[in-house]
Amino acid sequence: MLQPFAYRGPRWKLHSVIWVLNSVATFLFLALHVAGRTSSNDIPHRVVLAGTYAMPRARWRTELSFYYVGESGRPFTYVAFGTLRRGDLNGDGTNTNDPIYVPRDAFDSVEILFAGTSDSTGADNSPTAQATRVMLQRAGLEQLLQSTPCLNRQRGRIMARNSCREPWSNTTIASVRQSVPIGGRSVEGQLDVFNVLNRVNFVNYQGVVTSPFFGRPLGASAPRQLQLSARVKF
Repeated sequence: MLQPFAYRGPRWKLHSVIWVLNSVATFLFLALHVAGRTSSNDIPHRVVLAGTYAMPRARWRTELSFYYVGESGRPFTYVAFGTLRRGDLNGDGTNTNDPIYVPRDAFDSVEILFAGTSDSTGADNSPTAQATRVMLQRAGLEQLLQSTPCLNRQRGRIMARNSCREPWSNTTIASVRQSVPIGGRSVEGQLDVFNVLNRVNFVNYQGVVTSPFFGRPLGASAPRQLQLSARVKF
């Protein structure tokens, strides 16, 4: 006589199955969306050169060394910002991480609007003055778009994250080490020169569109510096 088959294992409720499927779908979406994106720490190109030369003297030993690193600038994104809940372009609850929309034409009043009023005390807010301010803002934005390749090539759409880069940076260090024998000991002096070429490496570009420093670097690496040190060898 055949007995009816009955499954006696753990039972899954429908809402649990739906939750798991939604979690998997969310994970796959994020994985596919992030895949191929540029990391904030991405440095695709780097050149490193290092060399040391020791003069052929046994007692009064002199060494010269040079170190150079040239690398791509770090990527960044121009983002929207605002106060009183303004600037949250995608409605995710924060107004500090949304990439900007790059207009096709900064002079197109249908595509982008500017405010011409001024909050300064005693400012002229007549229609003529406001129109002048609007035109200056439009001209400034258009000039920025034309002079910034990463923005100019993304006109008419929301810019991709980390699609702009800081300029190429150069790091140079030169050192001179001189050994002076004193009795049975040796005194070694060293002079290090940092940023030998005294190149200016701009960093931390301002990407917030409402900032007065929008599109400009907020800092730079240190200029040429000297460091003198000495040690005694027993």
